[in-house]
Amino acid sequence: MRNLLILLSGFILIFTSCKNSPITESQNTAEPFTIVFYNVENLFDTIDAPDKWDEEFTPGSEKNWDTKKYFKKLSNLADVFDSIGTKGLPAIIGLEEVENRAVLEDLVKQEKLAEAHYEIIHYESPDFRGIDNALLYNPQIFTVLHQEAIPVSMPEEIAYRKNQKMTSRDILYVKGLINKKDTLHVLVNHWTSMYYGEEETIPHRAYCASVLRDKINFIFAQNREANIIAGGDFNEDNFGPAVNNVLKADTVLKQFELGQLYSLTNYLNTVKGKGTYSYKGEWGILDHIIVSGSLLQTNNSLFTHKDAIDAFDSDLVLNYYNNKYGKGNRPNRTYAGNRYFGGYSDHLATYIEFNSLP
Repeated sequence: MRNLLILLSGFILIFTSCKNSPITESQNTAEPFTIVFYNVENLFDTIDAPDKWDEEFTPGSEKNWDTKKYFKKLSNLADVFDSIGTKGLPAIIGLEEVENRAVLEDLVKQEKLAEAHYEIIHYESPDFRGIDNALLYNPQIFTVLHQEAIPVSMPEEIAYRKNQKMTSRDILYVKGLINKKDTLHVLVNHWTSMYYGEEETIPHRAYCASVLRDKINFIFAQNREANIIAGGDFNEDNFGPAVNNVLKADTVLKQFELGQLYSLTNYLNTVKGKGTYSYKGEWGILDHIIVSGSLLQTNNSLFTHKDAIDAFDSDLVLNYYNNKYGKGNRPNRTYAGNRYFGGYSDHLATYIEFNSLP
């Protein structure tokens, strides 16, 4: 009897100790991965396509775009993706400003990207310059279930600006499984630019935002717990009217509800103090990451945290300037006008790390 009591006492002690001790990372192992959104600034090949305004990116243009510069651009982009995050190559990469599938096929063949065996999702959009959105994904991590290009066709009342038809890039929507178990909805955006004036193009960005919001509402109507990430170049900062009044992503990141959207971009800008785009010496943030509330709940098997968002502002992609607007660092772009810099992009990539519980 005495030996039995000792054994029972030991069992109770062990059980109580395990119950009260915190769960460590080794006990609750998560598999981290990274999602990136990046406006890669005019990733054009050197071939003149007769149905696109791509002449400036040909060997005979004032830019004198050629094969050597093209492959340097591809190598630069591969360097960025190889350097982002801490957990190997990104699982998913949303891209803006790519000309066609051929440039994507050349990109994924870069030596530094080869190990991910990226697969490509791309649709030709009606943008008059021929730039599109695209998605690269590692098929070992992300299994595609559905893909589509969501058209953004401007209503008649805002369809023209200065006799130019306003076309926009389709929103790229991809639904898939992370690690063959957690459904994730990804939406890649590139909203109307301010080329025809910031105020004048607000209605166009608002319409882009409404198309995105309608798709997200449709997803939520089917499942309020849906895991959604929407990102890309919104051509509007985190306080802009389309982002705030139409998309309506919450910026107060304290409690996270199902069926709601949350702007991690706002946190990146106002708390971390980072931007993704420099204009006349001022940093702004045009490149967004918006997530659904489920992805911010750590009891979800697929989750992230507001601190997990970042802009890739390594010295690798920056250059120093000293001009009438001041001095400092800014994105090292490929061209400024027709002046060739041989850099990466005029935007910085935004990225976020996720965990997926086994």
